[in-house]
Amino acid sequence: MTTGRDRVALSRVGARGALALTGLVALTLLAISAAEGSFGRLRGQVLLTFVGLAVGALLAFIQLKTVRRLRVTLMVALAAIAASQAAFLLLVWTGWRTTHWLWRAWWVSMVPSVCLSHVLLLQAAGRGRRGRLEKVTIGFALIAGAMFLVLGLRTDLLADVPPVYLWIGLVPVAAAAGGSAAVAVREVRSRARTGRRVPTGAKVAILIASHALLLTVGLYLGRRTARTEAPFTGMPSPMAHLPPDEVRRHTDEDLRRLKTVTAGLEALQREMTDDHARVRGRMAAEGRGHYLPEEDDRLRWRFVTYLSYRSALRRLVATYSGFQAVREPALRGRCFMLGHAAAQTACQADLSLVTACRDDRVRRRKLNEAEPAWGIPSGAFDRISERLAGGGGEALDEMAAYFDHKRARWAAEGVWRAADFDWLAGRIAAAGAYVRANRVSGVRIKLDLLQQRVKGDVYNPVYAAQSIISEFLGDTRIVTRPPFISHQRIDQIAGRLRPGDIILERRNWFLSNAFLPGFWPHAALYVGTVEDLRALGVADRPEVAEHLADYAAAAPDGRPHTIIEAVSEGVVFNSLHHSLHADYVAVLRPRLARKDIAEAVVRAFQHRGKPYDFEFDFFTADKLVCTELVYRCYEGSLHFKLVRVMGRDTLPAIEIVRKFAAERGQAKRELDFVLFLDADPAVGSSKLADEAAFRQSAARPRSFNE
Repeated sequence: MTTGRDRVALSRVGARGALALTGLVALTLLAISAAEGSFGRLRGQVLLTFVGLAVGALLAFIQLKTVRRLRVTLMVALAAIAASQAAFLLLVWTGWRTTHWLWRAWWVSMVPSVCLSHVLLLQAAGRGRRGRLEKVTIGFALIAGAMFLVLGLRTDLLADVPPVYLWIGLVPVAAAAGGSAAVAVREVRSRARTGRRVPTGAKVAILIASHALLLTVGLYLGRRTARTEAPFTGMPSPMAHLPPDEVRRHTDEDLRRLKTVTAGLEALQREMTDDHARVRGRMAAEGRGHYLPEEDDRLRWRFVTYLSYRSALRRLVATYSGFQAVREPALRGRCFMLGHAAAQTACQADLSLVTACRDDRVRRRKLNEAEPAWGIPSGAFDRISERLAGGGGEALDEMAAYFDHKRARWAAEGVWRAADFDWLAGRIAAAGAYVRANRVSGVRIKLDLLQQRVKGDVYNPVYAAQSIISEFLGDTRIVTRPPFISHQRIDQIAGRLRPGDIILERRNWFLSNAFLPGFWPHAALYVGTVEDLRALGVADRPEVAEHLADYAAAAPDGRPHTIIEAVSEGVVFNSLHHSLHADYVAVLRPRLARKDIAEAVVRAFQHRGKPYDFEFDFFTADKLVCTELVYRCYEGSLHFKLVRVMGRDTLPAIEIVRKFAAERGQAKRELDFVLFLDADPAVGSSKLADEAAFRQSAARPRSFNE
């Protein structure tokens, strides 16, 4: 007669065999998906199947490992896993993925399977104890699971979740996570108190792992704290072998340069201080934490100007740092004073900038942002900070002491004309006094830079994973059919477009539609043909001319380029037929003068080649999303109000539609309606619809289906 214990043992043997088979199948599918070659949609299905089977096997393993006897809880948990696996595989491999009930079935079975696995782990960690900590943690875990489960029971699965619901749901999630961590820590301590011996193999493994970790941390910190900007000490002087008259001529010219740069820096610092105060005041009054495009451009222009002045000073320092190689003593003193004045001025300028911006997170982040169009490299501000922390202050102090020792003698010998000598001596004294009074802690700067670099190293892989997932969602279509808008229809409406027109697009059945707010997910900019650019008077502008050869070449579909848009590959040129081959298309025309349209087109060419911003962060301009391209091209001409989405200021395409609808009929409206190609699913094509239908499209659901 088979006992209950025998039945448990048999069930475990059978379950483990099933898990082993599942694992083998999952590994096989992973190998297939990773193999060379292109499987298209099949490859994606195989990869999704691997992920689903792996997650299901992990949950089942947890449940079988934590439950000592067959109980209703275990049976329900295993049944939930089986149901979620069945629903998931049907979504992946069948055409039923278009039905809402199957998505709902997957969600309402997946959430309980994860929640019950969590509860069983908590019970196993407590070894049967049902103290207050276990009860409270399990209670919060069940509440969190119930709140997630409710999301799958809504009428509209893709509707936005109210922020209040998210904040309320954060409480049980945080409590369950904290309680689970406390239970785990208590269990580890309990095992340690039992005095169980650690196996020799485990000791060796811990020893190797600890040394490997120490080596890794050491190499990482060493790499991250290494200087990236070398000093100029020890460089040979180009003045060493010049005739005395040539040395005097060069130093006279460089003194004039130093005076010009110093005056420019002083004026620039006043402008930056005044403009920063105005911008911060506007940001506080308007309740925003980002720069407007015109504010962004002013800051960048001034920072580029500062970097140019700084480079000029550093060239002077480099030229005269080897002053000792100059043979004549008077000329040697002449070179020293010029190089020392340039070095003190550069240090004063760097210190002034770092002191003003170091604690301003918004401004510092903007100055560290790369902008190829302006020639600004990534991390420019941090490199300036690093130079201040590099120990150059001691060298400047030594140079100051040397100058004090030689000053009277050089003045008597007339190494410079009296007026020039006084100016250089005054510049050295003023800059030196500022540096001594405002010198910052090198240790603080180094720790701050290390913190920023560690954050960057953590951020980069997270952003890379986010990019891969976002690109997968954006390129995955769960139903394959021809777009409703045909090439013939595009030919019919092409003549109605003008450079500067804003294009809104939608393609049904793409996974990304479920994660973007509103019915309209994409925007692009029509800039016209090369002939249109010449007629607009921008073809010869340097910003356009450098890209004109690529733009004049045929697009991959053999048609001319007429569109600039930001897609997952970045900001690219596209043909009208490639971009508008969608299910829904609308065109809006800015009510602007010809010169403003021309400037918008030029800006669009300036952004060409920038990567796509998978974080949808309008604060930065080194990466762009589709609507940000439109937003930045029309900066200062059109007024788009950014909205807060997932903690970031952004401009969903649906907000452009709402702006048009809100301003309709007003004398100061900024957009005009051009056309709307609406879908006609019954016949599988598109039709021209009126302005009223376009306005009403803002209220359409963002569901996958027609």
